[in-house]
Amino acid sequence: MTGAVRPSGPSAPDERARLWSRWLAWGILIFILANLVLGWGGGVDALTRGKTGLAAMVPQTSLCFGLLALSQIAGLGRRGRPLPATGLALLSLSLAWSQLFLMSPAFPEDLPSDRMSVATVALITLLGAAQLFSGAGKWPGGRWALSLCALLALGVSMGGIAAFMFDVQELERYRLFRGLSILTSLTACTLAVSVLLSQPALRAVGILFARTPGGALARTFLPPAILVPVILAVVGDQVVDIGIIGAQARLAVTTVTVIALAVSFLLSVAVHQDMLVEREQQHMKVLETVLSGLEAGVVVLDRPGQPVLSNRSFEKLIGDTPIEEWLSGGGFRSLETGMELRGGDHPVDLALSSDGHHMAYWRTPQGTDLVLQFSAFDAGTGPEGRARQVLVVQDMTEAWHLRASMAQTERLNAVGQLAGGVAHEVTNIFGVIKLAVGTAELIAPSGAPEQYGAILNACRRGGSLAERLQRLSVSTTGAERVVNGSAAVEAACDLAERGLPPSVRMIRDLPGTADLIVCDPMELELAVLNLVLNARNAILENGQDDGEIVVRLRIDDADFRLSVSDNGPGIPADILSHVREPFFTTRGAAGGTGFGLALIDTFVSRSGGRFHLLSGPKGGTEAVIALPVVRYTLAQEEDSRPGPTDLTGIRILVVEGDSALKGMLHESLSALNAKVEQSESPQSALSDLQRKGHFDVLISAVGFSGPLSGRDLAQQAVARQPGLGVVFVTADRDAEQSGDALPGPVLHKPVHLGVLSRAVAEVAGRLAKS
Repeated sequence: MTGAVRPSGPSAPDERARLWSRWLAWGILIFILANLVLGWGGGVDALTRGKTGLAAMVPQTSLCFGLLALSQIAGLGRRGRPLPATGLALLSLSLAWSQLFLMSPAFPEDLPSDRMSVATVALITLLGAAQLFSGAGKWPGGRWALSLCALLALGVSMGGIAAFMFDVQELERYRLFRGLSILTSLTACTLAVSVLLSQPALRAVGILFARTPGGALARTFLPPAILVPVILAVVGDQVVDIGIIGAQARLAVTTVTVIALAVSFLLSVAVHQDMLVEREQQHMKVLETVLSGLEAGVVVLDRPGQPVLSNRSFEKLIGDTPIEEWLSGGGFRSLETGMELRGGDHPVDLALSSDGHHMAYWRTPQGTDLVLQFSAFDAGTGPEGRARQVLVVQDMTEAWHLRASMAQTERLNAVGQLAGGVAHEVTNIFGVIKLAVGTAELIAPSGAPEQYGAILNACRRGGSLAERLQRLSVSTTGAERVVNGSAAVEAACDLAERGLPPSVRMIRDLPGTADLIVCDPMELELAVLNLVLNARNAILENGQDDGEIVVRLRIDDADFRLSVSDNGPGIPADILSHVREPFFTTRGAAGGTGFGLALIDTFVSRSGGRFHLLSGPKGGTEAVIALPVVRYTLAQEEDSRPGPTDLTGIRILVVEGDSALKGMLHESLSALNAKVEQSESPQSALSDLQRKGHFDVLISAVGFSGPLSGRDLAQQAVARQPGLGVVFVTADRDAEQSGDALPGPVLHKPVHLGVLSRAVAEVAGRLAKS
């Protein structure tokens, strides 16, 4: 099991401060022992008076300071012992105040000098109170009370030290300091420093021991700031006593020395600050170099929002726009509504004031909509003490459109599946109608020929529409075949024109001939539809009320050349080369996906053609599709409407899942004298083949919902009854291209009775002759 490693030893600033505090407390304790044992016990005046003739540090005072030192050491232990520390401090206070009360209230002048002075009792009281506040736990004012007591004790003790340095007789004139020992002042001063150092949370203590430029500066100048004035005072006093210089000259020398010291300190601070600024600039250059390699745009801001540093990606994103203007300006829009984001909804303000990611549209000066993601985090403080934040701006356009396109693809797949089911049902309905008309023509050939023709034409148009619906539910790749290109373009124009508003008119320049090309007809129609709608959107978004779209078709010996042009605003030259790239769109906020032109380009290339875009400086865009033409004629399916063929003597098994169409097939084929049996599934058909004897022809659909397909049924049926002919009737226009070749002719729904009867007669006759 692993965990966080705690700093051990004097590595952290607070540990170093506490270590110094412990050393000072132990030093005091050692001195107290020396004072009692060697001083008072061994008669060493240096350990009791410091100098012959001065007041002594009496044993009662030593004992009080020894208790305070032990209290300090107990409180600074690794585990901390607040109760023992508090007890020792209280014991020291009790001893000091008892000594004060034992003195005469009148405090006569003839008291001996070797006694505990009132100043000593005051120092012990202040230091003891500081110890008590240190053990007061989390009392809100404890730290400030401790600091105040320690600072007062430090001031009193330093005042006593200063008096001994200059005029000890003057010190004895004041009742408060009468009897104060120089050793007592030094001990109290050291203990006060130890108490202050035991509180690293104090800002001054934290700075002193921190491994920062400020801490280094404080540690550099603190010793001279203490020692130089002391040395000046001592040396000056000795020089005056000797008579080398007078008191006024000493004052002048001291003044000049202090001024020089202050000036040097000031200049050192200035040099140090310049070094900090230079170091900060070097760090900023290193940071700028690092940030320049990031793909995301990054800008470092002061808390008021002033930019400090930005990388190349951010500058490339905003172009020539000033950073402050871009950050605070408009132009950001909601991804959901397209409305401009202002005030508290501004993405930059949201990122700087809250966590998480915030998305928005932004239109570049070139007119391209980008999806931007904003996020921010705190980056500490700068050299001026101002808080800094880092704003990260990422271009999420490609990922956003990919997600949107995936969602749209899922919706289209659902629509395609629904369309496929509807198309299958519609095809069966038209198949029933078409067979019914064929049967009616057989029964009453001269009844209503014009009406029969109209119904059959309507069925053919309905079948073509059902085929287009069905193609939405399958992949278009590999569905190329010979088609009438002009008719496909005409059909696409009919559909696209319904989506044009009154302010946009379509002009068709189509030859009206049967021009043959090899392609997927659905993809060709979708390409025309996409180009017309793109032109419509460009015109409407430009605010025009006289839009014009021209669809023109020209055919020569080599090319089927289709162009769609408009009088809209055109495409800027710097964007024109990118519009066919996947995900690239200038209509992100308006629902563009960036796939339309890319899919057209792919379709045209797969069909062996060329696709290019033209846009003039005065506006208007022309899209040109060139496909190779086919030099042979396309067989016209069912256009001649052949008459029915007599099927006398032919035994037929019909397998169809739609009951209405199956019944109509039975009625129509029976009217042609065929012997017809019906099955609703491949499994039941195989059973009928076994139970009901020999059949001449099997008429089957291709796709069934069960485990067996029409192909499987035909293979097993022929294996059971060699010589059995097979005719497939299906709504799937690509059935012949899926997998192995089907063992029989394929007729597409809705099938004409004459075509069906001829196919049945041909299969039965051919097989009968073999």
